[in-house]
Amino acid sequence: MKLGEAMVKEGLITSDTLARSLERQIIFGGRLGTNLVEMGAISEENLARFLGKVLGVPYAEPVQFEEVRQDALDAVNLELVEKHTIFPLKKERSRLHLAMKDPNDIALLDELRFVLGTEIKGYIASEIRIL
Repeated sequence: MKLGEAMVKEGLITSDTLARSLERQIIFGGRLGTNLVEMGAISEENLARFLGKVLGVPYAEPVQFEEVRQDALDAVNLELVEKHTIFPLKKERSRLHLAMKDPNDIALLDELRFVLGTEIKGYIASEIRIL
């Protein structure tokens, strides 16, 4: 099932809203979810929560951004944070938990594992929340 159809089935948007968003996507480009957010059809947070469910990745709850310890913040330099739009949530012995726009981006996960020298656990979050 396609993403838009799944959103209609879940009751997040109507089929009419999906059709308008797909038309907008053809004209302006971009991702379906981005177009739905720009249209005001769904909030960025609800989109991220839904994508987490569909993609089988954990959703970074807003409270997780408020309870970040200094060791997690120190684990990632600002350049990486800005370059990849990531945010450290928690550090464990051999794992760093990161909020990301796309925690299924294998190439990015591999790069971060290499550069940071630790295992990465990705959580989906809206770009606005990460920023």
